[in-house]
Amino acid sequence: IMRAVASPEHPLVLFLDDIHYSCSSDYDCIFQELTQEHSGIFFVATFGTDDVENEGISVSELFSDHNPGIIALHDCHLDKLSPEAVHELITEILSLNPGDLQHLSDNIFDLTDGNALFTLELLRIFQEDDLLRYD
Repeated sequence: IMRAVASPEHPLVLFLDDIHYSCSSDYDCIFQELTQEHSGIFFVATFGTDDVENEGISVSELFSDHNPGIIALHDCHLDKLSPEAVHELITEILSLNPGDLQHLSDNIFDLTDGNALFTLELLRIFQEDDLLRYD
């Protein structure tokens, strides 16, 4: 199906989240499609390294047995937010005095361990539960 709709003139972006949960046969299938001449497929994958099994592994290492070397792989490592970055993010989002938000941002950092997605999701939950309101 991908080859039917993808071309260099009309590329297809294939985005797979948490690819580290895939198995070896999934990787083989992905690379089979990507190595087709003029496939027109741009592949983007996220790879979590928070669990012990994947800590320190790069995308290149993950795909080393499946990539015949003709596909360029690029790693983009995103670190967790620091306590200061969480505080700055919350201050910007809530547009309040930074001094008034230190306790809140410290608690949010403790709950999310600096994970940016979890931080934003927790703030969204607070808003949905009327714990944060625009005044």
